[in-house]
Amino acid sequence: MIRIVCPGCHAPLSSAELEQATIDGHLSLICPECSMVLLTEPVEEDLVQPPEEVSIHG
Repeated sequence: MIRIVCPGCHAPLSSAELEQATIDGHLSLICPECSMVLLTEPVEEDLVQPPEEVSIHG
């Protein structure tokens, strides 16, 4: 298993522990301990899926 160390808070993290977010059209990996952006890259439009609509029956 590959682990990285956050340069901000020095927390050792595995890839499964990183948070993902889209910021200004870029996919970003974020440290869950200090919220530092560790990696960012442009989002490819083919990979983005809109959220599914959920119908609620009352």
